[in-house]
Amino acid sequence: MLKYNPNDVIFDIETEGATTLEFIQEIYPPYPQFVPQGVKCGNLKTEEEKAAKIEAARQEHAAQEAAHWEEKLEKAALNAETGRVVTIGYLRADAPDEAAVLDDADFDEVRLLKRFWAAYRRTRSERGAFVGWNSNGFDLPYLVKRSWMLGVPVPCDVYRGRWIADCWVDLMQVWTCHGFKQWVKLDVCARVLGLGNKTDQECCGAEFAAWYRDPARRAEAEHYGKLDLTLTRAIYLKLAGVAKPIRQNEELEVVS
Repeated sequence: MLKYNPNDVIFDIETEGATTLEFIQEIYPPYPQFVPQGVKCGNLKTEEEKAAKIEAARQEHAAQEAAHWEEKLEKAALNAETGRVVTIGYLRADAPDEAAVLDDADFDEVRLLKRFWAAYRRTRSERGAFVGWNSNGFDLPYLVKRSWMLGVPVPCDVYRGRWIADCWVDLMQVWTCHGFKQWVKLDVCARVLGLGNKTDQECCGAEFAAWYRDPARRAEAEHYGKLDLTLTRAIYLKLAGVAKPIRQNEELEVVS
């Protein structure tokens, strides 16, 4: 199902969301307005009771609206429409863990995306593939959408009609045997395969962007981002039946 190729590249993106509620509210449809006439007061006898019930319903509606927009803001980083790419990580299949890198292009997203597509073209010229975890469901569509939004050309061979080209390997799909709508976390897969985990660290995905921008916490964020790459590559090797990363001129050592 999965064949090792030393020219394959493990990749992973980290994102951040919009910081203002005003921007979020410009993107999404308005929340339904409160309609006092919709409050059922038929069993209430006095006007005071009716007014109290309507006011309670109004406050509940306001709380639900606030929660709605808070959730949109919290999840802004997960949507290309309301987020942006902060870093793109790379690790060649045949490179040591220490070779993992995070590119931020000095926080210039346009330049970051152009670099990514250049790396893609270079890898394809070497007959390598881009390998990730849930990458066909999240990373690649996110990169394509952000490129469209910012006017960065997307190579025409990324998709074949409605389908993602075979040079994009999503290890989550490989692990689930391409089961329909089956979703497994990278950390869970790494644990069950005995390859370590990503939870025993201070930084997490929701905090990555803020920590990465903070010089005092940059090292912890970088460790988080690079661990995603090394764990993904470890799963890649395991599923390909390869004991360790090998270069083209080395003999392939298969797991027995």
